[in-house]
Amino acid sequence: MVTVMGERFSRPARLDVLLAGVFAAAVVAGTEGAAAGQARARPLDVLGAVLMVAAATAAVGLRRAAPVGALAGTTLLVNAYLLAGYPYGPVLLCLVITVFEVARQRPLSTSAMACGLAAAISSTTIFARVFDEHHATGLLALAWTAWTVLPWSLGALIHVMDAARQRARQDLIARTALEERMRLAGEVHDIAGHAFA
Repeated sequence: MVTVMGERFSRPARLDVLLAGVFAAAVVAGTEGAAAGQARARPLDVLGAVLMVAAATAAVGLRRAAPVGALAGTTLLVNAYLLAGYPYGPVLLCLVITVFEVARQRPLSTSAMACGLAAAISSTTIFARVFDEHHATGLLALAWTAWTVLPWSLGALIHVMDAARQRARQDLIARTALEERMRLAGEVHDIAGHAFA
């Protein structure tokens, strides 16, 4: 396990690596289908495919091992892909996955800051892109912001519920240990009292 800028990186599990490959293939295939209806988008080429595969691999392959690192990498890769003018499509799911995982695994203050920054960067990128394409600019950027708030909210809810469950379990263990110590102290007191009598 390696620590970089406060983030602990562990090796991704084999299943995560396999899922990352399957997800990357699905993202590429889905984008090919989505590109058909986007005449103004730049045709998908090798650079676009590399950016997409790297984003999908980072999102799924690193989501458990290093969620904040996965979010940072995915944000960079997806926004580079979008700024290059490639078609919208399943590549945006990479950000949704990493936002959810950061919110699920990290404290609310950390996840809100990291995910908020990723949402702001992505919304700015989408705003710049649709402004350049002469579409209804603000609407799509706002819709994207809402799209990132939902996975963050779900992940944060799961994080809070898990933390509450963990605290309840620790309280139960501590209470059980205290009751056992009190029972033993009572027995020792009774035995000592009988012995002195």
